Amino acid sequence: MSKVKRVWSSKIIILILTVPLILHAYLGSFSRFLGDDYCSAFQANRLGILRATWYWYLTWSGRYSASMLDSIFGILGPNIVPFVTPLVIGIWLVSLGITFNIIFSLDKNKALIASLLAASVLFLTLNFTPHVRQSLYWGQGMRSVVPPLILGTLYIGAFIAIKNLNYQNKKLYFLWYLLSFLLAIGIGGFSETYSALQLVIFGISVIAFIAIYRYQFRNFEFLYLSSGFLGSALSFIIIIFAPGNAFREAYFPPHPDIFGILDISFKSLVVYIVGLFSTFEAIAGFLGIFFLCAIIGFKTANKRLATSDLLLVLASGVILIISCFPPATYGMSDAPPGRTLIIPTYILALLVVFSGYFLGSRIARKKGSYPELLYSFSYLLVFTLLIVSSFIVSQKLYASRHIFIEFATSWDKTHDTLLNLGGNAKEVIAPAVKDEWSGVLRMTDNPRFYVNTCVSSYYGFDSIIATDELPPTEP
Repeated sequence: MSKVKRVWSSKIIILILTVPLILHAYLGSFSRFLGDDYCSAFQANRLGILRATWYWYLTWSGRYSASMLDSIFGILGPNIVPFVTPLVIGIWLVSLGITFNIIFSLDKNKALIASLLAASVLFLTLNFTPHVRQSLYWGQGMRSVVPPLILGTLYIGAFIAIKNLNYQNKKLYFLWYLLSFLLAIGIGGFSETYSALQLVIFGISVIAFIAIYRYQFRNFEFLYLSSGFLGSALSFIIIIFAPGNAFREAYFPPHPDIFGILDISFKSLVVYIVGLFSTFEAIAGFLGIFFLCAIIGFKTANKRLATSDLLLVLASGVILIISCFPPATYGMSDAPPGRTLIIPTYILALLVVFSGYFLGSRIARKKGSYPELLYSFSYLLVFTLLIVSSFIVSQKLYASRHIFIEFATSWDKTHDTLLNLGGNAKEVIAPAVKDEWSGVLRMTDNPRFYVNTCVSSYYGFDSIIATDELPPTEP
């Protein structure tokens, strides 16, 4: 296949992969405040961003970074919410593209290939996460799981870029160690699951470095990763020992013992894996991306990667996926909530991309033995798998648009009603919001329900009741 044809094939595949991403952005544009969003917004407006973050740390959760981000969006208000999902998807794609370009040292058509790899990872992650609606469209659900994945990706890219620099002034390296430490603290503060995962990542990295480089403790990589490990450990401690955890845990059953945690985690992992590959479009998608990345590695790898590299990636990926389950199991005393499963799905997507690329690089030296017909067949297989997967996913997403449109219309109506009543009433009866997609707790006819309390506080009422049957208005 000629170079021009390969370029156009890559562009077409990017288009195929981005169609569902565009639909996710479209559906996310109908997002609005939901459930706990009102609680965070009220406290942020009442206390300010920093004090509200401290308030939640003391009374509810140790997720200090997520609480700060929730407070920021609470200050910005509901008008910003429809733009968040499209913005997050765009930032995520750019972050992946930059990182892939750094990792693989791409030279020819680097922007195109990096974009192709980035779209591949996000295609798998967003389309096959068990509860992507809560993970991506709901504000508080998204802010605890997606930002650390984006920032963690950029951290990896920054690490590889920095270690290739050669500073004459060695004192500047201290600034990078400090940055590694601070970034690890900030990224680890988004959720218990990611904090534990990050600690495992840095632990594996430090151990692998020691095993490979034989105790070169003054090496830049070792000190940079060790700084990240210390930041991750501190972040994990801050989250675990948050005073608010005791209040939150009161709403859940007692923590299981270690054997109970392992049992629930293992069963949850099996259910997750089986569910992940239970549809034809998921199987086609994962296979298509794997073969696509194998072709990319075959065509663009600058060097033939060792088998040990592939085995290290596979082993690390499996360990990281498994490590996502025990922290959430401990915190919930049950299987992890669906929205947190975007984290292991993201790791799995990266694992598929790297494994395919490494496989392609392994056989790159035998290019001469592969006829043009085999190249064409490989592209045809990838096109077929990805077109089928993307079409089925896109069709399902587009078919669900009516429930999002109905929700946004209903929410806007209730929002306008409450704004118009502001300052003129203390006890309010408002139209219930029709929500068939989020699975998030919403206002009820019980004015003491916590969502009702948060909504009434946000709009400035003493109490609020949500009902489908409003009393007739006076003529």
